Amino acid sequence: MFNPSVRLLAEADGVRRTRESLSFMDPERGNVSVDVAEIYDAPAQVTRGTWHLSADSEPDFVVAPLEIRSIFPQELPLLVSLGGLRLVERFGDWSCRPFAVDTPLQLCICESA
Repeated sequence: MFNPSVRLLAEADGVRRTRESLSFMDPERGNVSVDVAEIYDAPAQVTRGTWHLSADSEPDFVVAPLEIRSIFPQELPLLVSLGGLRLVERFGDWSCRPFAVDTPLQLCICESA
């Protein structure tokens, strides 16, 4: 799951912005940019937004709503425990980099409690 970025949550004001980190190369369309317009509902810990995928020759070829529930690092062990699991290890990305405040993911290895 994502490691919530407090900076990005604070910027979630409904304004459409390009997310360079989400852009990618598509073999058929070429460079695809991803713009996101979102707001953050702090009491629900939910980000609600619209994602726009665009290529040079095809602006907004995908426009999709997305809701993401933020699970903060201090919550995760409790949720895992309530689910009958034990957190064995937590990594910060798919390369198994140690989990830290600035890593993009909370990749968890769990076992039955």
